[in-house]
Amino acid sequence: EDALREAQRCVSKRWGQKRIAAHLHSKGYPDESVKRAIYALEDEGVDFFALCLERLRATYSELPSDRAALQKTVAALSRYGFSSSDIRDAMKDFYN
Repeated sequence: EDALREAQRCVSKRWGQKRIAAHLHSKGYPDESVKRAIYALEDEGVDFFALCLERLRATYSELPSDRAALQKTVAALSRYGFSSSDIRDAMKDFYN
């Protein structure tokens, strides 16, 4: 339950699954607790694609047009723990 509460705090910061898992491991939670916390978030309806899209829209008014800036955007979202598929889908859905 402690790992889940910590994971929920991470969701409020708009972090992705990978960063949440890394954060929980850094706090000393065992692998099994981390897995259970991530599964519990999914059971609660946490949509990591939606979190990625929220973070993207909060950071940018429009997506960068040049390749280098776009790669930096992808790298930043990756550091926040989002999967490449979530990032790709969020960028496709950015203007909708």
